Amino acid sequence: MVNIDAIAQISEMIQSIVASIVTVLFPIITAIGTAVWVVFQWREESKERLAQRKWEEKNRRGEQASELIRDFGNATSDASRRWIAMALVNYPDESIPVLVNSLGLIGDSAASDVNTALISTGISSIPHLSKMNRIARSTCKHERYENRDKETNSTTLNKKTTAQLLLARSRYVIAEVIKQANPSELETMDLSNVDLSECEFFNAQLNGANFRKTILNDADFTRATTEDTDFTGAQGKVKMEYHHCIRARFRDVDFNHSNFRGARLEECTFLNAQLNDSVFAEAKLFSVSFKDCLKMKRLKGLKLVNKGTFSNVNISGSEFEGAHIINSKFNDCKMRTLKLGEKSRIFEVTFTDCVFNGSSLPKGKFTHSIFEKCNLSSVDFSHSVLSQCRFIDCTFDHASSFIGTQLPGTQFEGNCIGLEKAKWSPSNEMALKSTLGSGIEG
Repeated sequence: MVNIDAIAQISEMIQSIVASIVTVLFPIITAIGTAVWVVFQWREESKERLAQRKWEEKNRRGEQASELIRDFGNATSDASRRWIAMALVNYPDESIPVLVNSLGLIGDSAASDVNTALISTGISSIPHLSKMNRIARSTCKHERYENRDKETNSTTLNKKTTAQLLLARSRYVIAEVIKQANPSELETMDLSNVDLSECEFFNAQLNGANFRKTILNDADFTRATTEDTDFTGAQGKVKMEYHHCIRARFRDVDFNHSNFRGARLEECTFLNAQLNDSVFAEAKLFSVSFKDCLKMKRLKGLKLVNKGTFSNVNISGSEFEGAHIINSKFNDCKMRTLKLGEKSRIFEVTFTDCVFNGSSLPKGKFTHSIFEKCNLSSVDFSHSVLSQCRFIDCTFDHASSFIGTQLPGTQFEGNCIGLEKAKWSPSNEMALKSTLGSGIEG
């Protein structure tokens, strides 16, 4: 049977124990809760005090900057404006717009000091500089349009407008900031539609720079280094003499008449690029890719191409005197009236579906190279050495010349149309007839 009295006693004991525990813990819990509340209140009050101090500091800086800006605007001498400009550097958020806008209004002496002040602020000045550069460029174009039919005297022609001054000076400041920035800062700059014409980047380190859609007419990158740099959509006649360029992207660029003399390009990509009449004398290209570049005519000079890829490219009229082209591929390229000098060396190069009409390739040396489905009408191979080469399904005509050509191990395969009409030395013609058989179609 259940002992009711025992159960009652046990119940009373449990209640007594619980009551004792509550009695002991309640003050402790209350103290902890109070402490937590006090700490929370302290933190909130600290945040409010910190926010108040920041607000007061911001207002104080704003008032000081406003006074300096007012003094800058009221300055009556270049010397005064010079010192005020240097002081304004300490207030970049408030002063940069004022300093940038003043570039179109002040004299040359004061402008030099404002330039220095802006350069010292680093990349923080770039957004407003870029904005005003774009506005100044647009204004200059509009001014030229408005004045094209107006009579102008020599005084008017020599006087620079506010927009012209702002454009020229903003170019200089932006270029100087770029040259001093590190790669991570260069990547974040938005220079789209910014005009950096005639800017000098001589011997500059521009790794990671973003020149997307930048106007670079007559910009000088001589001996500069650009690694992982993006030139997509950039335009202008650029100077890249002895430039070292690694993994740069030249997509949709308009670099007609540019100068790449002595440049070293490694793993770069040219996609839909315009390079008409550009100079590549002494340039060296390593693993460079050209695709859909239909406006690369009349290139001048090229010293070395190693592991290059050319796809749907038009280099007609180009002159590659003494070029060395190695381990490269040309696919569906237009190469009409191409000229290779007597010191040219073509080694393990494949030409597929290329048009060579009228090209002059005399006295060159072709080794282990393949011409497949190429149009070789009126091509001059005279006095060249074609060693271990293959011509597969190519087209020739009566103006194709192999006079004095050496053909050790070279084969003409498939359907070589018009090959027998080409011009041959007597010794080559006899050897050709005895070995070709069905490889010639009249």
